Amino acid sequence: MKVPFGRSVTHAFVVEEPTGDSLTKIPQENLKKILDVGKPDEVFADDVFRLCKWAHQYYFAPLGEVLNSASNFVIPPTKKIKGQCREIDEIKQNQIKKELTLEQTNALEILEKSRVAVVGESQVSLLEGVTGSGKTEVYIEMARRTLAEDRGVIVLVPEIALTPQLHERFEQGLGKLWLSGIPR
Repeated sequence: MKVPFGRSVTHAFVVEEPTGDSLTKIPQENLKKILDVGKPDEVFADDVFRLCKWAHQYYFAPLGEVLNSASNFVIPPTKKIKGQCREIDEIKQNQIKKELTLEQTNALEILEKSRVAVVGESQVSLLEGVTGSGKTEVYIEMARRTLAEDRGVIVLVPEIALTPQLHERFEQGLGKLWLSGIPR
């Protein structure tokens, strides 16, 4: 929805119904009118909303910013970029796929046991290693296995500066990657 904020207009999200106390404590003259409610298809799916709430709590990020990042409808219409899918042919993909080292294979087996043991539940695993140790190859292989099961994968990047490099590696390693809102 769109709401007035100072001298501008911004997006807002309703995440819960107000309680009786919160409604009576705010003077009516301080309340602003909602400018645009939005469309029914702009409601977050339950699993996406749960993920946003988890990210908000885990990373101490403002819930509004997390929701804004997860929403595909708050991109200004003048700069709206449709999702796109690019495929790399199988021959090129097989040339790009790297053989895992013994350490990577061992780490992958441990992560795979954890992943398979809790299908349908939230599971957090930590893969620790120094820069250049080959963690990305393990992530790509885990993503490949998860996607083969017709499940989704979300990759969180630790630094914004690493996004183009990591995006390229995943695109090369997986053969196809769906992009949402990333100009190319």
